[in-house]
Amino acid sequence: MTSFAEAVALFRRGDARGARKAGEKLLRQAPKDPQLLEFVGIMRCQTGDGVKGVAALRAAAAARPANPGVRQNLAQALVDLGRLAEAESACAEAAALPDPGERRARLHAWLLQALGRPAEAARLYEALVARHPEDAESWNNLGNARRALRDLAAAAAALVQAARLRPADAAIHCNLSRALLEAGDEEGALAALRAYRGPPDAGLETERANLLAGAARVEEAERAYRAALAVEPASADAWFGLGLLLEHGGRGDEVAGMLAEADAAGVHDDSLHLLRAFALRREGRIEEALAAAEAAPADVEPARRLQLIGEMSDRLGRADAAWQAFAAMNETAADAEAEAGAAIYRDEVEQVIATVTPAWAASWTPPAPPPERPAPIFLVGFPRSGTTLLDTMLMANPRLLVLEERPLWNRVIEEAGGLERLATLSQPEIERLRAFYFAGVDEHAPDAGGRIPVDKMPLNLARLPWLHRLFPEAKIILSLRHPADVVLSCLFTNFKLNYAMANFLDLGDAARLYDRVMSAWEASRTALGLTPHAIRYEDLIADPDAALRPLFAYVGLDWTPEAADHRQAARARGYVASASYAQVTEPIYRRAEGRWTRYRDRLAPILPILAPWAERFGYALEGLDS
Repeated sequence: MTSFAEAVALFRRGDARGARKAGEKLLRQAPKDPQLLEFVGIMRCQTGDGVKGVAALRAAAAARPANPGVRQNLAQALVDLGRLAEAESACAEAAALPDPGERRARLHAWLLQALGRPAEAARLYEALVARHPEDAESWNNLGNARRALRDLAAAAAALVQAARLRPADAAIHCNLSRALLEAGDEEGALAALRAYRGPPDAGLETERANLLAGAARVEEAERAYRAALAVEPASADAWFGLGLLLEHGGRGDEVAGMLAEADAAGVHDDSLHLLRAFALRREGRIEEALAAAEAAPADVEPARRLQLIGEMSDRLGRADAAWQAFAAMNETAADAEAEAGAAIYRDEVEQVIATVTPAWAASWTPPAPPPERPAPIFLVGFPRSGTTLLDTMLMANPRLLVLEERPLWNRVIEEAGGLERLATLSQPEIERLRAFYFAGVDEHAPDAGGRIPVDKMPLNLARLPWLHRLFPEAKIILSLRHPADVVLSCLFTNFKLNYAMANFLDLGDAARLYDRVMSAWEASRTALGLTPHAIRYEDLIADPDAALRPLFAYVGLDWTPEAADHRQAARARGYVASASYAQVTEPIYRRAEGRWTRYRDRLAPILPILAPWAERFGYALEGLDS
């Protein structure tokens, strides 16, 4: 009869099936032998029979309760079957035994991470790197666990150690870059990718390209995508990223040709269905665009995909399907953090309403002399009220420099110390803050020259006291649109989330924010005695020339006929950061005007909030007050 030693020898010679057969024969003679049970369990797993292998390993663990190695093998077998929770339990049992082993500890930490228990995983990884400070893999995993806990500084510190130990590991450098980006360090994120010292890597180049695209550094991003494709011509991720860059960069008409290139390179990834949907939408083939979007994987750019499904359904008159798609889109982003952030932003707006009164404005210290360089023109309006179309039209005038949704005032207000400081600012402080603001302008547009900045940030609506305090001579343009259409469009838009935009994940929050922001605007405008120039989106799309001429006169510029051709300016502007990127390259259309009426029943709970504003701005109520 074959001995156990001979069975082991068969395995060592690479004959796992022969070893299993020999081991099972021995096990029939001694069915409770723990050593044979463990060996047969391992051999069954080696030969593709993991279920029976786990059964044998469980029996071995029961027979040898003090042996951590058996539980290590059991845990690994369970991992191979995808039964991660059971594997974690086996590791936890082994952890209670003397000398459980470093391999088991690494597996246990990984399992905790995979099961969504990053705090416990981080503690195990911290113990591992304390014992083995040169363990790059554990440093990397520790960084990822801390990142899941949103402890981004600690995550970056761990990943820096991992990258130091493995400068040629592309995955580690990508993880470090992501942690730094989430911490707000965009340049550090790019530097982490530049620090990679390995051979050309398509994944890393794609990561760099995505980062550059997010920073609107379009030409660099395209070069990085092309570099990724030079390394790996069939990289679906690189083709996908390049397609999104073209779509957002005013070059959507190139997407169909790019898809043909990808097809020629042998790429047939389902993710490209989403790009096909964009191309088909551009061609007006709406049914086909909808079908392509629905065929795209649900986990690839899920919010973008759902928005496209909703938009195409809406254009086809399928209101229920559209509403469901947009609701699902918002659910992908909704969580407790977003809900809390939305409330914080509304509280900030309430502070403006409570503070800004005629008496408070009258208490201001004297203004500073006008700045030497041209004061900005401020373009504001509730999101989705037509500000992107309008700023694109203004780009036609060479004297204007349009700054699209740059967070310049976030930094100015932080530098100044908040709203309560506004009334008591001295003239030197005002001049310092102006210089700080213009430094931000120059950072975003170093080639500004003597052009007049058009600072377009829709929700600066609620910051009118700040705009007027630093630049009392500035012209202010208010873009208006029917309140119900605005709120509906915000609900239907896939915004990049921040505290303000988080309000648009919920219909009630969106309507309440509209009411409070407009209240802040009206309180500020009245208290400060200002007369901004209002322009209605509906008038702008009905007759651009007639709507724009008075606006140009208001800001003191000669009429520029080219302004009425927004598509030419849109093509020239390149990457569009706002959520309206797709619309600004289309011919002017009126399909969104009055769209809210198709969803009247859905909007019924919030119409009473909007009715006073519709009346104030001269819009037909059409049942808003019913």
